[in-house]
Amino acid sequence: MTRFRLDPKSPPSMSGKAWARLDDLTDAEVATAALNDPDNLPLTEAELERMAAVVAVRGARLSSGLSQAQFAAAYRINVARLRDLEQGRTRADSAMLAYLTVITREPEAVARALEGPADQVAERPSLGELRTRLSGRDGVNPNLSLADAVRAERDG
Repeated sequence: MTRFRLDPKSPPSMSGKAWARLDDLTDAEVATAALNDPDNLPLTEAELERMAAVVAVRGARLSSGLSQAQFAAAYRINVARLRDLEQGRTRADSAMLAYLTVITREPEAVARALEGPADQVAERPSLGELRTRLSGRDGVNPNLSLADAVRAERDG
């Protein structure tokens, strides 16, 4: 097979006769020619969905102005996973798409939430500890669910 490299300084051109032939085609003839071109098959629904996800992932990173490595480090995403997502090799799940939406809309809030070392996670009390803390308060049910105990502790 012979390889051909385009020269950006001298792109190929079409003759006036070739342009006239294309200009004479109707929209229906153009659509038929495109559908019959084995090198340019229409995209399937799955391919369109994958492309939309790639655009979402890449768009989130580009809107930040960061390189892949910088974006991955800043938002604690594995850089190889980010590359795979941007190149369409893997699909972003709903959690990743939601995270990228938050990064795009509220990058400062995400940065504040992620301040400090990646392995530094706030210690959270157990349900038993919360119940013990709350047991002396009037009107507090000793059989609170974990969610209710956390809310009661937070709300004072």
